[in-house]
Amino acid sequence: MHGVNLLFIHAACLSAKSFRRCRTMKKNILVILIFLLVIANGFTQIGLNTGGGLLTDISFNNGVKKENAFGGGETVYNGIRNISFGGFGFFEAIYTEINIRFAYGLLTNVAETDGERDTKGGMDILQFGFSLLWKYPFTLQVITLFPIIGIDYNMVFHHRVDGKSTSAPGRFSQLGFLTGMGFDYEINSSLFFRTSALLHLRFPSNYMRDLADILDYNTTLGIGLRTTISLGYRIPVKD
Repeated sequence: MHGVNLLFIHAACLSAKSFRRCRTMKKNILVILIFLLVIANGFTQIGLNTGGGLLTDISFNNGVKKENAFGGGETVYNGIRNISFGGFGFFEAIYTEINIRFAYGLLTNVAETDGERDTKGGMDILQFGFSLLWKYPFTLQVITLFPIIGIDYNMVFHHRVDGKSTSAPGRFSQLGFLTGMGFDYEINSSLFFRTSALLHLRFPSNYMRDLADILDYNTTLGIGLRTTISLGYRIPVKD
C-alpha cells in the first residue's frame, strides 16, 4: 500500500465523537469573539493598540510516517500541505498581543515512499484562528523591532474535497507554537505600519491521529511560515 491517499481514507476516520467535537468548536467561536470585544472595550480605558491586515501561511509535514513500513526498509510518509491566505485583526499591550484571523486554505495531499513523491490537490478549507503572543520591543526612533513567541489554535470550520463539503471539518484543527520577529514603523503619533515573519510548529490534528491509528503509523510535527502586513492604531485614553 505505497502512498496511501488520504482522500480515499477520509470516510473511514469519521466517528460520532468527532461530530460532537465539531459542533462544540463552532459554538466556541461566538464565545471567543465576545471575549475579544470585551478586551477591546477595556483597551479604550487604558490606551493600547489595535489594527488589522493581511497574512499568508504555509504549513507542511502535517501527516503520518513509518520507518520500514513494508519490511524492506522503506520510509513512508503521508500528509497534507496547507497554503492559506486571509485577514486578521489584533489587540495589544506592550508585551502581549491577541490576534484573530480568517483564512482560506488550499490543501495538497502528499504521499512519499523513499523520496518518491506523489501529490494530489482538490481539497480546500476555511479557517478561524487565534493567537496569544508575547514580545519584547526595542525602539529606535520611529522603528520598533520585537522578537515574538506564542501559542496558536487554527480551527477549521469548512472542508471540501473536489468541491463537496465533508463532515466534521473540525477534525483538521491544530494547536501550535509560534516564534519569530516583528517590525513596526511609526507613521505618526496615532498610526504605525507593521510586518512580521513567524515560524510555527503544529501538533497533529485529530484527523491525523485517527489516520495514524488506522495505519499503525506515527504522527509528525507540522512546520511552516506565517508572514503578515498590517496597519496599527494607538487607541487614545478615555478621560
